[in-house]
Amino acid sequence: GLPLPFLPGSVALEKISSSDMKTEMEFLYSHSPSYLKGFIDLVFRYQGKYYIVDWKTNYLGPSEEDYSLEKIEECMQQNSYFLQASIYAQALKKYLALFEKRPFEEVFGGAIYFFIRFAKPYFFHPVMSEVL
Repeated sequence: GLPLPFLPGSVALEKISSSDMKTEMEFLYSHSPSYLKGFIDLVFRYQGKYYIVDWKTNYLGPSEEDYSLEKIEECMQQNSYFLQASIYAQALKKYLALFEKRPFEEVFGGAIYFFIRFAKPYFFHPVMSEVL
């Protein structure tokens, strides 16, 4: 299974109960005069925290060196993935507010953008956008 090395105990994604996962989580909320709609690939809960996962198929090159931290961060910037993650985090915050009583800052574990080629996870905490 897919190991999540940044989580305590390097748990594998397959070990997380399906009741603690939501795939293709759709969101729709008003944003100024229009609406913002999208899908988060995967949201899961682990040890009381919620995480966002987005699968990325970007081709950065033919070798593992092409998927270094620096090159992944460059790809994240060029493709506005940090902004995307901020929007996803805001959508998750709105969703969790429906049933989660703890503050979002306490229950949000972060985002994992998983680059499928060479199986490279990029873990970070999105900056919550003020514009949403």
